[in-house]
Amino acid sequence: MTLWTIIIYLIPLKYAHWLHLFPVLKEGWLPILTTVKTSIFSFLGFEIAFFLYPFLQKKEKASMGVVIANTLSLLAFLMVTIGAFIFYSPDEITIYNEPTIEMLKVLEFKFIERLEIVFFSFYLFVISTTVLPFMFMTVFCTSQLVGKQDYSKHLACFLLIEFAVVVLFPPSFDENTHLQQVIEKAGIILAFAFPLCLWGYVWVHGLFKRRAIK
Repeated sequence: MTLWTIIIYLIPLKYAHWLHLFPVLKEGWLPILTTVKTSIFSFLGFEIAFFLYPFLQKKEKASMGVVIANTLSLLAFLMVTIGAFIFYSPDEITIYNEPTIEMLKVLEFKFIERLEIVFFSFYLFVISTTVLPFMFMTVFCTSQLVGKQDYSKHLACFLLIEFAVVVLFPPSFDENTHLQQVIEKAGIILAFAFPLCLWGYVWVHGLFKRRAIK
């Protein structure tokens, strides 16, 4: 439903200037490396594979699926990012909060003028593909912890709590940005520390099991 949105970004490139990419590495590698932390957040979620692994029928293809999915995401992000940098000047791109959406304002068709509004509606589906898996895993894990197979009650409680927090404590733009930064740090720790802890547990468990057999 949303694959066509990537193709739309090819249309504004007729107004682009490739000279906006130069000079390359003007500030050196440090600014690039400092933004890696923000970029990694877009690739989080592969740790869910550890929870879904027992339910897979072809477990040997699990790692390949994660690699392919992240590669496709990387190519999409790279195309949109380069498109934005060659569309805006280095100073102009800092003005907009969502430059990738602002790009679409230059597009007008006979049957629609405000294409960015329609695009933003479809963009909600893209966002949902990030939110819904984490929501599912939250409900799934809490249900497993209490030994329940019915997830509906946990889902209802989760949605009610989430709704109450948003209504009673509506976040401002700055608070939302701060919350996103906290989630980014927590997500990076969970995504990379969790596999190491799981590997350590499996190694210790196997060590004790071998000793018990002897």
